[in-house]
Amino acid sequence: MSEIRAFIAIEVPDEVGESLENARGILANKLTHGGVRWVKASNIHLTLRFLGNVDHDKLPALYDGLEDVAARCAPFSLDLDALGCFPNPRRPRVVWVGMVGDSDRLSLLHRAVEQMLIPFGWEEEGRKYHPHLTLGRVKDMNKVVEARLPWGDILVKGRIDVKALHLIESQLFPTGAVYSIRHSGYLTG
Repeated sequence: MSEIRAFIAIEVPDEVGESLENARGILANKLTHGGVRWVKASNIHLTLRFLGNVDHDKLPALYDGLEDVAARCAPFSLDLDALGCFPNPRRPRVVWVGMVGDSDRLSLLHRAVEQMLIPFGWEEEGRKYHPHLTLGRVKDMNKVVEARLPWGDILVKGRIDVKALHLIESQLFPTGAVYSIRHSGYLTG
């Protein structure tokens, strides 16, 4: 049985990628080299659900489900917000930019994706959905904590017009992940 590694996400426009690169530069200047493994701007997206390995046989039905969810939702917008980290500033593991704007519509979209996946064998995630764009993953927590980064104080400007959901394949290589859109559902509701 053949599989792909996949997730469902919203794409980030190029101009937002530039804003994220600028924020990353500000943070990188405050850190000792090697503290964070930065994500390439072209690989940044707003993940709604990581799926992991997906059988090729499930893909046509997933495509239909994605289109159905998208057809029930009207396009909306989100704005970038402040820098933050998971799980907290004392133990940072992921550096991210938060999202504000039409968060109710985003929550409904996320919930619809979760519900769509249940018949395929994915259980709902047990934690609250926290929309964010991952800038980097911490390699050396001590370097990041010592830098005393201004979490919440650096605002990142940019807008994402949410017009489509994408099933994205993630191929892992020694040089990093390569993402390709396998299917899109366009918001028309």
